Amino acid sequence: IIASKILKKDSSYTAIINQMRHKLGFEKVPWFLPISTTKDIELYQNGKIIFNERQYEAVVWDNDEKYIYLALYNLEASPIKPGDTITFSFTTQDYVQNSFTSKVVEVSKDAGKILYKVEHSNHVVRTPIRDAIRIEISLKAYLYIPTSEELETYKNEKILPEPEENKLIEGVIKDLSVGGVRFCTSFSLEEFQNVFVLFNIYEKDLMILGVVKNKFDTLDHYCYGIKFEELSKEQEEEIRSYVVEQQRLLIKSYKLGEI
Repeated sequence: IIASKILKKDSSYTAIINQMRHKLGFEKVPWFLPISTTKDIELYQNGKIIFNERQYEAVVWDNDEKYIYLALYNLEASPIKPGDTITFSFTTQDYVQNSFTSKVVEVSKDAGKILYKVEHSNHVVRTPIRDAIRIEISLKAYLYIPTSEELETYKNEKILPEPEENKLIEGVIKDLSVGGVRFCTSFSLEEFQNVFVLFNIYEKDLMILGVVKNKFDTLDHYCYGIKFEELSKEQEEEIRSYVVEQQRLLIKSYKLGEI
């Protein structure tokens, strides 16, 4: 924001400000910090240009101290002209829908793409896609697939199963919230399957019933979105507290230059 005010008065400081951003490590904002200005948007961030109630797939092609450049593919003629106001909407890694509205300064063509030179904006609107705050982590965990009898007993009487160790599926929780987890393992599961998620936070073992909502295949393992079906108030508070604490530690490490 300060840089924007300086450049409005004297654009000759552009090169100096670029050098300062590079030396201070401000060229890229980590995913756990909110985007407050269009200068923070990463190159090649994909999204949609919204203009005259129509949406066009686009990508951030370049970004300097004065302008952000958006590229549009698969169109022969530009639906947008200099002076038009557009909205660019995109989703970041923290499951937040971001958007900004600004004026197109210049339209050009380059190697099969239409390039829009757009004025920077310090007003980025953030809308969380998910209700629960989540954190990316790497936490050792296990899944247990209950028998139909164990599942019925738990749902009716709230008695947790006591699985044998050789029936546990080992894996890693890659993100965590009070709503559920992203669990990665080499074991293949079916969608909509009920599982118990076992993990440890604050030196306390948790065992929570969930359902597999989606599946993501990678080269050597599978990742699953597992939604928690039932959380006690105590479990919810423990997970919420843990997520907030991990976020604070990430921000602290970033400020200290450790990440």
